[in-house]
Amino acid sequence: MPLDQPINSDFNTQLSRKAQFVNDTLSRLLARQTDISGDLKEAISYTLEAGGKRVRSALVLFCCELISGKINHDSEIAAAAIEMVHTYSLVHDDLPAMDDDDFRRGLPTCHKAFNEATAILTGDALLTLAFEVLAKEIDEPAVAVRLIGELAQAAGPAGMIAGQMADLKAENGRGSEETLEYIHTNKTAKMFRCAAAMGAICGAANDGEFDRLCKYGLKIGLGFQIADDI
Repeated sequence: MPLDQPINSDFNTQLSRKAQFVNDTLSRLLARQTDISGDLKEAISYTLEAGGKRVRSALVLFCCELISGKINHDSEIAAAAIEMVHTYSLVHDDLPAMDDDDFRRGLPTCHKAFNEATAILTGDALLTLAFEVLAKEIDEPAVAVRLIGELAQAAGPAGMIAGQMADLKAENGRGSEETLEYIHTNKTAKMFRCAAAMGAICGAANDGEFDRLCKYGLKIGLGFQIADDI
């Protein structure tokens, strides 16, 4: 689905349009999940609809559009999947055992709006649902496998989980510059790299284009985290 706007239009406008595009996709995918119990589905909807700029999912769309000239079905699904994984990470980060936050984006966090057990299950559901939609909605099996592999690696024990673990350990002290870079790289930057990689895959990038976009995504992610900390 191409977005008919000039290349030099305001970036924030493009980002907002892509965020709305992702929101619509998430709503449509969730509406199809008729087997999810009412309470759990309510909590999933609550967390997905809590707002946010959808930067990671927008990056998927931007990179696919850069390579292929349009937003295609695969990139639409990939963008929704990475947003589900990102949202799961926020739900779990907000729990008392982690960051213990009561509010996010001006709204009660999931464990405050519902309860801790529901928040844990909501995060679990979003994580697994992301891989389910990639497996079911991507037409070409080889593309689905690559997308699943990229997302699992970025979000897993050698990526986002490793960064969160290091972050928890560092809370007891300032930590070194090396530790801080490790946390930023794994907790944030690798998911941005993943977004760029998924967009490149969906756009059928060649090896050179894929590598360059992955490096770009990693640098964007590091910059994003540094700006967020400041």
